[in-house]
Amino acid sequence: MDIELKSNGHILLNGNNLNLIKDRPTLVAQRISIRLRTYLSEWFLDVNMGIDWFADVLLKNVSKQTVDNILQGEILKDIKFVVAVKRFRSVVVDRNYECVFSVE
Repeated sequence: MDIELKSNGHILLNGNNLNLIKDRPTLVAQRISIRLRTYLSEWFLDVNMGIDWFADVLLKNVSKQTVDNILQGEILKDIKFVVAVKRFRSVVVDRNYECVFSVE
């Protein structure tokens, strides 16, 4: 079980009570979302969690394939719940990167 978060990352409350995630797909989706939005060394309890966005991604001339590989690698680090990335599709429009994926 984990505390359920809103899409903006804030804790979801039911009155004065915390909502707990009750189903595995929601839990895994939230764990991956947190992992991909975390900058490397940001979380003091696990300084190896997250992506080094400034050193690896947010640079000039970084290929889409490189970013795809970084994100898929980070997704696969959740070894407790993710066995494989089953589908991964990404697009770059102007300077915006978007990806959609499913995991097993």
